[in-house]
Amino acid sequence: MGRLILVLLVIFLIFFSITYLFHRLFKTKRFVKYLPSFLSLIGAIVNLILVRTTHREGFKDLAYFLMSMLLFAGFISGLISALWFDYISKRDTDNN
Repeated sequence: MGRLILVLLVIFLIFFSITYLFHRLFKTKRFVKYLPSFLSLIGAIVNLILVRTTHREGFKDLAYFLMSMLLFAGFISGLISALWFDYISKRDTDNN
């Protein structure tokens, strides 16, 4: 259980960092910072579809489900951080 929490924390930090980097690089294009989160959502959905449609070979379906959970955690982290960066940048422009 401790390893799973550590892996989820690392995923949160990776997606937060990528979103922050996109926020700093593309200040005028707001949608770019949402790309990592939505791409991970697409990956999570694809892995869930693969769980249901592929042949049951060993633990392959379990691996797809685990990957789907990890990508969904990345989606949540990226989306929350992108919304937070939008809120902060909007608040800073309103104060100036």
